[in-house]
Amino acid sequence: MTSSEWIDKKIEEEDINFFRYDEFINLEKVGEGAFGIVNRADWNSGKIKIALKILTNNKAISEINNENNVKSNMEKFIKELKILRKVGFHPNINQFYGITRGKYNFRESPSFLTPKIYEDERENIINATDEIIDSYLKRNNIGWSRDFSFPKILEKHKSISNKIFGNLINNQTIRQYEVMVGYFYEDGFGVYKNEIVAFEWYKKASKLNNLNGQFELGYCYNYGYSIKKNLKEALKSYKLASDEGLNIATYFLAISYEFDNEKNRFDEAFKLYKKSAEKGFIPSQYKLATFYEIGKGTQQNKTEALKWYKLFLENNGEYNPTYNIKDTIMEKTTLSIKSLINDIEREITRNELDEIIEAYLKHNSIGETKSFSFFKVLKNYESKSQEIFKCLNNNQTIRNYEVIVGKFHEMGFGTNENMDKAFKWYIDASKQNNYNGILETGNCYYNGNGVVKNCDKAFEFFQRAVNESKEKLNRALYSLATCYKSGDEICHDGIVANDHFHYIYYK
Repeated sequence: MTSSEWIDKKIEEEDINFFRYDEFINLEKVGEGAFGIVNRADWNSGKIKIALKILTNNKAISEINNENNVKSNMEKFIKELKILRKVGFHPNINQFYGITRGKYNFRESPSFLTPKIYEDERENIINATDEIIDSYLKRNNIGWSRDFSFPKILEKHKSISNKIFGNLINNQTIRQYEVMVGYFYEDGFGVYKNEIVAFEWYKKASKLNNLNGQFELGYCYNYGYSIKKNLKEALKSYKLASDEGLNIATYFLAISYEFDNEKNRFDEAFKLYKKSAEKGFIPSQYKLATFYEIGKGTQQNKTEALKWYKLFLENNGEYNPTYNIKDTIMEKTTLSIKSLINDIEREITRNELDEIIEAYLKHNSIGETKSFSFFKVLKNYESKSQEIFKCLNNNQTIRNYEVIVGKFHEMGFGTNENMDKAFKWYIDASKQNNYNGILETGNCYYNGNGVVKNCDKAFEFFQRAVNESKEKLNRALYSLATCYKSGDEICHDGIVANDHFHYIYYK
């Protein structure tokens, strides 16, 4: 057993307390002891001066082939600790607080710290290392979802993390070497957590023009990991990686712009979310949808918002505004997003129905022109006709409700074409003195649609529509004028031909 393994075991069993090395500052060598160098240092957490003994890599407690010697030497070390514990209450005796691990110089080989990997487990360790690296790169490319979370991949291999770290640290040709070593230190995966060391590895990776290292460096500056927060440096690093196409860097650059309290940079954030969303970064798809929904950094567009919310869910996305990519837990928001999608769909469909109603009223007012056609409006929404018809049925208090239901039955819009039903709805509308309903009833009598043709009845309803309408109903005037022009032959074919033309055009 090596000294490192022995210390690890005692810390894990809570026989010895462990403290982070960066808690100690102002180190000054004051001498050497039986097991190593003794420094004087200031302890930030305890707010006191302490003696920091550095255990050197010698045979006092290092790996020795003779098991008895190992046991004997370790017993000496343990004996010293026990003595310190027993007499630690005395004011003239140093009190033993615990163990720290010295700041690791990433430029030197740390192979003496790593456990031995046996041949029968080597392939498994290599495969696990590859899976972790692949998952890390996947996270930086597509983000995270209900099906995929990089921290969960690390959790999966936690039981062999020390050997995975050993395999990585001793094989510098492994892809993303510097970045992954840094991440393992930052996460405490297979090695003691040390954000200062992690930062140094990220810094080295960024100097090698590694985009992932550049991003991680920016992340450290952004959130103050091992270094004072520096948004300017964070944005610089994010932008360098983003400009080269790293999606996660683009995403966090967008977040920084969105929540910039000093400047309104929503338009820049929108462009970046759109850029990464279109390249498949799942969290950006959610953010882009929210921007479209409320018109943030762009013109409000509920249809685009709906499109990106749906794509986000298709990709099994989940989003939490407070989610930190280093965490393993995310808030489940799928149900709330589904509810949001339903609300937007209902709103869009209602707006489309309102547009059709407005087009119908405009048609009755000005007729068909080169730039406007009620029948073209219907044609544009033919693919959604059933949803619109359902929306109409669910909103029976809507103005001109009976007339529009009748028109949809007449045109076969969202339902089967049925002139008998159309006529009944028009009659109901006319009984409520709805002048559009009166006009449509007259048209049915004039053309014999849903009722026996009766030109006298048609004339009567056309005249009522003209006399009772409070708005300019030119279509009723046109119909009445045609009747007058026909004289005794009141059923002139002009209107019939006109209506049939538009009916054929729509179909």
